Amino acid sequence: MRAEAARLAKVLRPALLLVGTCAALAGVANAAGYGFAYQPTDSMPRGLYLLTPAADAPKGALVTLAAPGKPGLTLLKRIAASGGDEVCITGRDIHIAGRPAAVVVADAPPPAILCRVLTEGEVFLLGDGLRSFDSRYFGPIDRSRLIRRAVPL
Repeated sequence: MRAEAARLAKVLRPALLLVGTCAALAGVANAAGYGFAYQPTDSMPRGLYLLTPAADAPKGALVTLAAPGKPGLTLLKRIAASGGDEVCITGRDIHIAGRPAAVVVADAPPPAILCRVLTEGEVFLLGDGLRSFDSRYFGPIDRSRLIRRAVPL
C-alpha cells in the first residue's frame, strides 16, 4: 500500500506543481491588468477573450465594464464613439458622426441623450446584439469606468 501511495505521489507531484504555478501566474497577471474571460451571451460574439489594460483603448476596441445599476455584472461592449464624436438619437435610430449605428428596440425606453458631442473622456458603447444592454439604454460613460480591453482568442 505504501509503495502504491509513493508511486501515486510521484505521478501527481508534477501536476500539482504545474497547477500551483499556473494559479500563481494567473494571480500576478490579473494584478497587472491581464486575464481571461468567457462571453456567454449573444450581445457580443461568444467565446474566450484575453483581457489587457483598458488604458487608451481606441474606437472599435472591445472593453469590459461594470454594468451601470447592476452590481456584480460585468459587460463586454465595443467602443462605438469617444470624445469629440457626435451621438444622436432620433426616434429609435442612433447615429454616430452622422452614420447609422444602432437602433433602440421598441420595448425599451430610449436613453436621455438626444443629440450631442461627447466630451473628452466619454465613450459610447454598443454591443453587437439588437437587445444588448449598452449605451443605447444607459447613455455615454466616463472612460475611467472601463475595466479591461478584450481581445477575442
